[in-house]
Amino acid sequence: MTRGTPRAGAHHTRLHRIALRAQRPAVASVRAPLASRRPGQRGRATQRPRTARDGAGRGGQRPEGGTPAPAPGWWVRMERAVGVLATMATMAVASFTWVSINQVNREQQLTRDAQITDRFNTAVGNLGNDSPDIRLGGIYALRRIMQDSRRDYPTVIDVLCAYVRAHATAPRDGGTRPERPPNDVAAALRAFRNRDTEPGSDGLMLDLSGTYLRGAGLRGVNLTNADLTRADLTDADLRNEEAPLITKVGDLERLRTTDLTNATLYGANLENADLRGAKLHEADLRATRLRHAKLQGVNLYGAWMTGVDLRGAYLGSAELSSARLTKADLNRANLADANLRGAYLAGADLSGAGLRRTDLRGADLSGAQLTGADLRGADLRDNPTHGIFTDRTDIDVPSLLRARLDHTVKLPDRLANDVRVRKAMDAVESAGSD
Repeated sequence: MTRGTPRAGAHHTRLHRIALRAQRPAVASVRAPLASRRPGQRGRATQRPRTARDGAGRGGQRPEGGTPAPAPGWWVRMERAVGVLATMATMAVASFTWVSINQVNREQQLTRDAQITDRFNTAVGNLGNDSPDIRLGGIYALRRIMQDSRRDYPTVIDVLCAYVRAHATAPRDGGTRPERPPNDVAAALRAFRNRDTEPGSDGLMLDLSGTYLRGAGLRGVNLTNADLTRADLTDADLRNEEAPLITKVGDLERLRTTDLTNATLYGANLENADLRGAKLHEADLRATRLRHAKLQGVNLYGAWMTGVDLRGAYLGSAELSSARLTKADLNRANLADANLRGAYLAGADLSGAGLRRTDLRGADLSGAQLTGADLRGADLRDNPTHGIFTDRTDIDVPSLLRARLDHTVKLPDRLANDVRVRKAMDAVESAGSD
Protein backbone atom coordinates (compact mmCIF):
# COMPACT_ATOMS: atom_id res chain seq x y z
CA MET A 1 0.00 0.00 0.00
CA THR A 2 1.33 3.38 -1.02
CA ARG A 3 1.99 5.93 1.77
CA GLY A 4 -0.83 8.45 2.15
CA THR A 5 -3.43 6.10 0.76
CA PRO A 6 -6.28 5.62 3.32
CA ARG A 7 -6.82 2.21 4.67
CA ALA A 8 -9.98 0.49 3.67
CA GLY A 9 -12.78 1.12 6.18
CA ALA A 10 -10.91 3.79 8.14
CA HIS A 11 -13.26 6.55 7.05
CA HIS A 12 -16.23 4.63 8.20
CA THR A 13 -14.67 4.06 11.64
CA ARG A 14 -14.05 7.78 12.24
CA LEU A 15 -17.60 8.67 11.37
CA HIS A 16 -18.86 6.08 13.85
CA ARG A 17 -16.75 7.52 16.69
CA ILE A 18 -17.97 11.07 16.00
CA ALA A 19 -21.57 9.86 16.21
CA LEU A 20 -20.94 8.20 19.57
CA ARG A 21 -19.39 11.36 21.00
CA ALA A 22 -22.39 13.41 19.95
CA GLN A 23 -24.65 11.05 21.91
CA ARG A 24 -22.65 11.30 25.23
CA PRO A 25 -23.81 13.83 28.03
CA ALA A 26 -21.61 16.75 29.13
CA VAL A 27 -20.60 14.97 32.37
CA ALA A 28 -19.95 11.28 32.49
CA SER A 29 -22.65 9.45 34.34
CA VAL A 30 -21.39 5.92 34.02
CA ARG A 31 -21.79 4.24 37.44
CA ALA A 32 -18.95 2.13 38.61
CA PRO A 33 -19.67 -1.50 39.28
CA LEU A 34 -20.72 -2.34 42.84
CA ALA A 35 -17.78 -4.57 43.33
CA SER A 36 -15.35 -1.77 42.53
CA ARG A 37 -16.74 0.75 45.10
CA ARG A 38 -14.90 1.48 48.37
CA PRO A 39 -16.81 1.12 51.66
CA GLY A 40 -18.85 4.27 52.36
CA GLN A 41 -18.32 5.60 48.82
CA ARG A 42 -21.43 7.21 47.48
CA GLY A 43 -22.50 6.85 43.93
CA ARG A 44 -21.62 10.08 42.16
CA ALA A 45 -23.27 9.15 38.91
CA THR A 46 -26.78 9.95 40.17
CA GLN A 47 -25.85 13.17 41.97
CA ARG A 48 -25.96 16.59 40.42
CA PRO A 49 -22.60 18.28 39.89
CA ARG A 50 -21.62 20.40 42.89
CA THR A 51 -20.62 23.99 42.49
CA ALA A 52 -18.04 26.06 44.35
CA ARG A 53 -20.87 27.62 46.44
CA ASP A 54 -22.01 24.19 47.59
CA GLY A 55 -18.50 23.36 48.71
CA ALA A 56 -18.15 26.64 50.62
CA GLY A 57 -21.43 25.99 52.40
CA ARG A 58 -20.11 22.69 53.77
CA GLY A 59 -17.09 23.84 55.71
CA GLY A 60 -14.93 24.73 52.78
CA GLN A 61 -14.95 21.24 51.19
CA ARG A 62 -13.90 21.17 47.64
CA PRO A 63 -16.77 20.98 45.16
CA GLU A 64 -17.56 17.72 43.47
CA GLY A 65 -15.27 17.32 40.55
CA GLY A 66 -13.77 20.83 41.28
CA THR A 67 -10.44 22.10 42.54
CA PRO A 68 -9.56 21.00 46.18
CA ALA A 69 -9.71 23.80 48.95
CA PRO A 70 -6.25 24.95 49.90
CA ALA A 71 -5.02 23.73 53.37
CA PRO A 72 -4.53 26.42 56.14
CA GLY A 73 -1.16 28.05 55.97
CA TRP A 74 1.49 27.87 58.65
CA TRP A 75 0.65 31.44 59.83
CA VAL A 76 -3.00 30.55 60.53
CA ARG A 77 -1.96 27.46 62.45
CA MET A 78 0.46 29.56 64.46
CA GLU A 79 -2.25 32.09 65.38
CA ARG A 80 -4.55 29.34 66.57
CA ALA A 81 -1.83 27.79 68.73
CA VAL A 82 -1.00 31.16 70.28
CA GLY A 83 -4.70 31.74 71.14
CA VAL A 84 -4.98 28.38 72.88
CA LEU A 85 -1.81 29.01 74.86
CA ALA A 86 -3.06 32.48 75.92
CA THR A 87 -6.36 31.03 77.16
CA MET A 88 -4.58 28.38 79.16
CA ALA A 89 -2.25 30.98 80.66
CA THR A 90 -5.20 33.18 81.70
CA MET A 91 -6.92 30.26 83.41
CA ALA A 92 -3.71 29.36 85.22
CA VAL A 93 -3.25 32.95 86.44
CA ALA A 94 -6.89 33.12 87.65
CA SER A 95 -6.53 29.84 89.55
CA PHE A 96 -3.29 30.97 91.14
CA THR A 97 -4.85 34.31 92.13
CA TRP A 98 -7.84 32.58 93.74
CA VAL A 99 -5.60 30.25 95.73
CA SER A 100 -3.40 33.17 96.77
CA ILE A 101 -6.38 35.26 97.95
CA ASN A 102 -7.72 32.37 100.02
CA GLN A 103 -4.32 31.82 101.52
CA VAL A 104 -3.99 35.52 102.38
CA ASN A 105 -7.47 35.55 103.93
CA ARG A 106 -6.62 32.52 106.06
CA GLU A 107 -3.38 34.10 107.17
CA GLN A 108 -5.14 37.38 108.00
CA GLN A 109 -7.81 35.51 109.96
CA LEU A 110 -5.16 33.65 111.90
CA THR A 111 -3.41 36.94 112.58
CA ARG A 112 -6.66 38.55 113.79
CA ASP A 113 -7.41 35.56 116.00
CA ALA A 114 -3.95 35.73 117.48
CA GLN A 115 -4.31 39.45 118.11
CA ILE A 116 -7.72 38.98 119.77
CA THR A 117 -6.31 36.18 121.90
CA ASP A 118 -3.43 38.40 123.01
CA ARG A 119 -5.85 41.25 123.74
CA PHE A 120 -8.15 38.92 125.69
CA ASN A 121 -5.31 37.51 127.79
CA THR A 122 -4.00 41.01 128.52
CA ALA A 123 -7.47 42.29 129.46
CA VAL A 124 -8.17 39.35 131.77
CA GLY A 125 -4.76 39.86 133.37
CA ASN A 126 -5.61 43.50 134.00
CA LEU A 127 -8.78 42.47 135.84
CA GLY A 128 -6.65 40.98 138.60
CA ASN A 129 -4.55 44.10 139.07
CA ASP A 130 -4.68 45.96 142.38
CA SER A 131 -5.11 49.32 140.67
CA PRO A 132 -8.77 50.24 139.99
CA ASP A 133 -7.74 52.20 136.89
CA ILE A 134 -5.99 49.20 135.32
CA ARG A 135 -8.98 46.98 136.10
CA LEU A 136 -11.24 49.59 134.47
CA GLY A 137 -9.05 49.51 131.35
CA GLY A 138 -9.32 45.72 131.24
CA ILE A 139 -13.12 45.95 131.37
CA TYR A 140 -13.20 48.44 128.49
CA ALA A 141 -10.86 46.16 126.49
CA LEU A 142 -13.23 43.21 127.03
CA ARG A 143 -16.18 45.32 125.93
CA ARG A 144 -14.34 46.12 122.70
CA ILE A 145 -13.52 42.45 122.12
CA MET A 146 -17.19 41.61 122.67
CA GLN A 147 -18.07 43.93 119.79
CA ASP A 148 -15.23 42.87 117.48
CA SER A 149 -15.33 39.09 117.86
CA ARG A 150 -18.64 37.27 117.66
CA ARG A 151 -16.96 33.98 118.60
CA ASP A 152 -15.59 35.42 121.87
CA TYR A 153 -18.87 37.16 122.79
CA PRO A 154 -20.19 34.43 125.16
CA THR A 155 -16.80 34.13 126.88
CA VAL A 156 -16.58 37.87 127.53
CA ILE A 157 -20.10 37.87 129.00
CA ASP A 158 -19.16 35.05 131.39
CA VAL A 159 -15.95 36.81 132.44
CA LEU A 160 -17.75 40.10 133.12
CA CYS A 161 -20.47 38.33 135.13
CA ALA A 162 -17.82 36.57 137.20
CA TYR A 163 -16.08 39.91 137.78
CA VAL A 164 -19.30 41.54 139.00
CA ARG A 165 -20.04 38.62 141.33
CA ALA A 166 -16.51 38.82 142.77
CA HIS A 167 -16.40 42.63 143.22
CA ALA A 168 -20.04 43.39 144.06
CA THR A 169 -20.45 41.35 147.23
CA ALA A 170 -22.64 42.33 150.13
CA PRO A 171 -20.73 44.09 152.94
CA ARG A 172 -20.19 42.18 156.12
CA ASP A 173 -22.30 42.77 159.21
CA GLY A 174 -21.54 46.22 160.55
CA GLY A 175 -19.61 47.19 157.44
CA THR A 176 -20.20 50.31 155.41
CA ARG A 177 -22.92 49.95 152.81
CA PRO A 178 -22.02 52.04 149.75
CA GLU A 179 -24.81 53.87 148.03
CA ARG A 180 -23.73 52.74 144.55
CA PRO A 181 -21.35 50.18 142.99
CA PRO A 182 -17.70 51.14 142.35
CA ASN A 183 -16.67 52.44 138.94
CA ASP A 184 -15.27 49.15 137.66
CA VAL A 185 -18.44 47.23 138.55
CA ALA A 186 -20.60 49.94 137.01
CA ALA A 187 -18.53 49.75 133.81
CA ALA A 188 -18.98 45.98 133.69
CA LEU A 189 -22.73 46.38 134.08
CA ARG A 190 -22.86 48.97 131.31
CA ALA A 191 -21.26 46.41 129.00
CA PHE A 192 -24.54 44.51 129.08
CA ARG A 193 -26.12 47.40 127.19
CA ASN A 194 -24.27 46.10 124.13
CA ARG A 195 -25.68 42.61 124.37
CA ASP A 196 -26.36 41.29 120.92
CA THR A 197 -30.05 41.19 119.99
CA GLU A 198 -29.71 38.59 117.24
CA PRO A 199 -31.91 35.50 117.60
CA GLY A 200 -30.47 33.13 120.16
CA SER A 201 -28.15 35.67 121.73
CA ASP A 202 -30.51 36.37 124.61
CA GLY A 203 -30.35 32.70 125.58
CA LEU A 204 -27.08 33.43 127.37
CA MET A 205 -27.69 33.49 131.10
CA LEU A 206 -26.41 36.53 132.99
CA ASP A 207 -25.43 35.03 136.33
CA LEU A 208 -25.56 37.95 138.77
CA SER A 209 -26.90 35.96 141.70
CA GLY A 210 -25.99 37.16 145.16
CA THR A 211 -24.56 40.44 143.93
CA TYR A 212 -24.78 43.69 145.88
CA LEU A 213 -25.99 46.28 143.37
CA ARG A 214 -27.58 48.83 145.65
CA GLY A 215 -28.16 52.08 143.75
CA ALA A 216 -26.87 50.60 140.49
CA GLY A 217 -27.68 52.53 137.34
CA LEU A 218 -29.12 49.88 135.05
CA ARG A 219 -31.15 52.09 132.74
CA GLY A 220 -31.28 50.59 129.28
CA VAL A 221 -29.43 47.44 130.39
CA ASN A 222 -30.67 44.24 128.74
CA LEU A 223 -31.18 41.77 131.61
CA THR A 224 -33.24 39.21 129.70
CA ASN A 225 -32.82 35.78 131.33
CA ALA A 226 -30.67 37.30 134.06
CA ASP A 227 -30.30 35.35 137.30
CA LEU A 228 -30.59 37.86 140.15
CA THR A 229 -31.31 35.37 142.93
CA ARG A 230 -30.66 37.01 146.33
CA ALA A 231 -29.24 40.06 144.58
CA ASP A 232 -29.59 43.39 146.41
CA LEU A 233 -30.94 46.01 144.02
CA THR A 234 -32.19 48.47 146.60
CA ASP A 235 -32.62 51.93 145.04
CA ALA A 236 -31.45 50.55 141.70
CA ASP A 237 -32.71 52.30 138.57
CA LEU A 238 -33.96 49.89 135.91
CA ARG A 239 -36.27 52.24 134.07
CA ASN A 240 -36.93 52.12 130.36
CA GLU A 241 -35.37 55.02 128.54
CA GLU A 242 -36.26 56.82 125.36
CA ALA A 243 -34.06 56.66 122.28
CA PRO A 244 -32.21 59.99 122.79
CA LEU A 245 -30.58 58.78 126.01
CA ILE A 246 -29.75 55.34 124.61
CA THR A 247 -28.00 56.82 121.59
CA LYS A 248 -25.51 58.47 123.94
CA VAL A 249 -24.08 55.11 124.98
CA GLY A 250 -24.08 53.17 121.74
CA ASP A 251 -25.81 52.12 118.56
CA LEU A 252 -29.56 52.22 119.04
CA GLU A 253 -30.10 49.21 116.80
CA ARG A 254 -27.91 47.05 119.04
CA LEU A 255 -29.57 48.08 122.30
CA ARG A 256 -32.81 47.36 124.03
CA THR A 257 -34.38 49.09 126.94
CA THR A 258 -34.51 47.37 130.31
CA ASP A 259 -35.95 43.91 129.80
CA LEU A 260 -36.38 41.47 132.69
CA THR A 261 -38.59 39.03 130.81
CA ASN A 262 -38.28 35.56 132.38
CA ALA A 263 -35.62 36.94 134.73
CA THR A 264 -35.08 35.15 138.03
CA LEU A 265 -35.23 37.58 140.95
CA TYR A 266 -36.15 35.07 143.64
CA GLY A 267 -35.53 36.68 147.04
CA ALA A 268 -33.97 39.79 145.47
CA ASN A 269 -34.06 43.09 147.36
CA LEU A 270 -35.62 45.77 145.16
CA GLU A 271 -36.82 48.17 147.82
CA ASN A 272 -37.36 51.69 146.48
CA ALA A 273 -36.20 50.52 143.04
CA ASP A 274 -37.44 52.54 140.08
CA LEU A 275 -38.80 50.00 137.58
CA ARG A 276 -41.23 52.24 135.74
CA GLY A 277 -41.87 50.88 132.27
CA ALA A 278 -39.67 47.81 132.76
CA LYS A 279 -40.66 44.43 131.32
CA LEU A 280 -41.13 41.71 133.95
CA HIS A 281 -43.28 39.43 131.82
CA GLU A 282 -43.45 35.98 133.51
CA ALA A 283 -40.51 36.86 135.75
CA ASP A 284 -39.81 34.90 138.92
CA LEU A 285 -40.37 37.39 141.76
CA ARG A 286 -41.10 34.98 144.56
CA ALA A 287 -40.21 36.36 147.99
CA THR A 288 -38.82 39.48 146.32
CA ARG A 289 -38.77 42.70 148.35
CA LEU A 290 -40.38 45.49 146.34
CA ARG A 291 -41.41 47.70 149.22
CA HIS A 292 -42.10 51.28 148.05
CA ALA A 293 -40.85 50.36 144.57
CA LYS A 294 -42.03 52.40 141.60
CA LEU A 295 -43.77 49.97 139.25
CA GLN A 296 -45.99 52.28 137.28
CA GLY A 297 -46.92 50.77 133.92
CA VAL A 298 -44.78 47.68 134.52
CA ASN A 299 -45.72 44.57 132.54
CA LEU A 300 -46.08 41.80 135.14
CA TYR A 301 -48.33 39.57 133.08
CA GLY A 302 -48.16 36.01 134.40
CA ALA A 303 -45.37 36.91 136.82
CA TRP A 304 -44.71 34.49 139.69
CA MET A 305 -45.08 36.74 142.74
CA THR A 306 -45.95 34.37 145.56
CA GLY A 307 -45.09 35.97 148.89
CA VAL A 308 -43.75 39.16 147.26
CA ASP A 309 -43.46 42.21 149.53
CA LEU A 310 -45.21 45.12 147.78
CA ARG A 311 -46.05 47.22 150.83
CA GLY A 312 -46.43 50.82 149.83
CA ALA A 313 -45.44 50.07 146.23
CA TYR A 314 -46.88 52.14 143.40
CA LEU A 315 -48.45 49.90 140.75
CA GLY A 316 -50.60 52.42 138.91
CA SER A 317 -51.62 51.19 135.44
CA ALA A 318 -49.55 48.05 135.96
CA GLU A 319 -50.34 44.94 133.91
CA LEU A 320 -51.00 42.22 136.52
CA SER A 321 -53.41 40.00 134.65
CA SER A 322 -52.89 36.30 135.41
CA ALA A 323 -50.15 37.21 137.88
CA ARG A 324 -49.74 34.80 140.79
CA LEU A 325 -49.97 37.04 143.86
CA THR A 326 -50.81 34.31 146.34
CA LYS A 327 -50.03 35.46 149.90
CA ALA A 328 -48.50 38.65 148.52
CA ASP A 329 -48.26 41.63 150.89
CA LEU A 330 -49.97 44.58 149.17
CA ASN A 331 -50.66 46.57 152.32
CA ARG A 332 -51.06 50.26 151.43
CA ALA A 333 -50.00 49.57 147.85
CA ASN A 334 -51.40 51.81 145.15
CA LEU A 335 -53.06 49.74 142.43
CA ALA A 336 -55.03 52.52 140.78
CA ASP A 337 -55.92 51.69 137.19
CA ALA A 338 -54.10 48.35 137.45
CA ASN A 339 -55.23 45.37 135.42
CA LEU A 340 -55.81 42.47 137.85
CA ARG A 341 -58.03 40.46 135.57
CA GLY A 342 -57.65 36.77 136.34
CA ALA A 343 -54.95 37.44 138.96
CA TYR A 344 -54.48 34.92 141.77
CA LEU A 345 -54.89 36.90 145.01
CA ALA A 346 -55.72 34.02 147.34
CA GLY A 347 -54.46 34.86 150.81
CA ALA A 348 -53.03 38.19 149.67
CA ASP A 349 -52.97 41.12 152.08
CA LEU A 350 -54.75 44.03 150.41
CA SER A 351 -55.67 45.84 153.60
CA GLY A 352 -55.45 49.58 153.17
CA ALA A 353 -54.50 49.21 149.53
CA GLY A 354 -55.60 52.08 147.31
CA LEU A 355 -57.63 50.31 144.68
CA ARG A 356 -59.53 53.53 143.93
CA ARG A 357 -59.04 54.18 140.25
CA THR A 358 -57.81 57.54 139.07
CA ASP A 359 -59.57 57.52 135.73
CA LEU A 360 -62.27 55.63 133.88
CA ARG A 361 -60.11 52.61 133.19
CA GLY A 362 -59.68 51.74 136.82
CA ALA A 363 -58.54 48.55 138.48
CA ASP A 364 -60.00 45.56 136.70
CA LEU A 365 -60.67 42.68 139.12
CA SER A 366 -62.89 40.60 136.85
CA GLY A 367 -62.15 36.93 137.24
CA ALA A 368 -59.63 37.55 140.02
CA GLN A 369 -59.26 34.81 142.64
CA LEU A 370 -59.90 36.52 145.99
CA THR A 371 -60.31 33.49 148.23
CA GLY A 372 -58.96 34.46 151.64
CA ALA A 373 -57.66 37.82 150.41
CA ASP A 374 -57.68 40.50 153.12
CA LEU A 375 -59.63 43.49 151.80
CA ARG A 376 -60.22 45.17 155.15
CA GLY A 377 -59.60 48.88 154.82
CA ALA A 378 -59.19 48.66 151.04
CA ASP A 379 -60.78 51.32 148.84
CA LEU A 380 -62.46 49.87 145.76
CA ARG A 381 -64.59 52.91 144.97
CA ASP A 382 -64.61 54.82 141.70
CA ASN A 383 -63.54 58.36 141.19
CA PRO A 384 -66.37 60.62 140.00
CA THR A 385 -66.26 61.68 136.36
CA HIS A 386 -68.17 64.90 135.79
CA GLY A 387 -69.92 64.29 139.10
CA ILE A 388 -71.07 60.80 138.17
CA PHE A 389 -69.64 57.61 139.71
CA THR A 390 -69.01 54.86 137.19
CA ASP A 391 -68.55 51.29 138.32
CA ARG A 392 -65.56 49.76 136.57
CA THR A 393 -64.23 47.34 139.17
CA ASP A 394 -65.86 44.42 137.35
CA ILE A 395 -65.86 42.34 140.54
CA ASP A 396 -68.83 40.11 141.25
CA VAL A 397 -70.45 39.45 144.61
CA PRO A 398 -69.50 35.72 144.88
CA SER A 399 -65.82 36.58 144.38
CA LEU A 400 -66.03 39.41 146.88
CA LEU A 401 -67.64 37.19 149.51
CA ARG A 402 -64.67 34.81 149.37
CA ALA A 403 -62.42 37.58 150.66
CA ARG A 404 -62.08 38.90 154.21
CA LEU A 405 -64.38 41.91 154.62
CA ASP A 406 -65.50 44.31 157.31
CA HIS A 407 -67.10 47.74 157.46
CA THR A 408 -63.76 49.44 156.82
CA VAL A 409 -63.68 48.29 153.19
CA LYS A 410 -64.98 50.95 150.80
CA LEU A 411 -67.04 49.52 147.99
CA PRO A 412 -68.94 50.93 145.01
CA ASP A 413 -72.65 51.45 145.62
CA ARG A 414 -73.51 48.40 143.53
CA LEU A 415 -71.64 46.18 145.97
CA ALA A 416 -72.17 48.14 149.16
CA ASN A 417 -75.97 47.98 148.82
CA ASP A 418 -76.05 44.29 148.01
CA VAL A 419 -77.90 42.35 150.74
CA ARG A 420 -75.41 39.48 150.70
CA VAL A 421 -72.44 41.77 151.14
CA ARG A 422 -74.07 43.71 153.99
CA LYS A 423 -75.00 40.46 155.70
CA ALA A 424 -71.41 39.20 155.44
CA MET A 425 -70.07 42.46 156.91
CA ASP A 426 -72.57 42.36 159.76
CA ALA A 427 -71.57 38.78 160.54
CA VAL A 428 -67.90 39.76 160.72
CA GLU A 429 -68.71 42.72 163.02
CA SER A 430 -70.84 40.53 165.29
CA ALA A 431 -68.09 37.94 165.55
CA GLY A 432 -65.60 40.66 166.40
CA SER A 433 -67.75 42.13 169.15
CA ASP A 434 -68.24 38.70 170.70
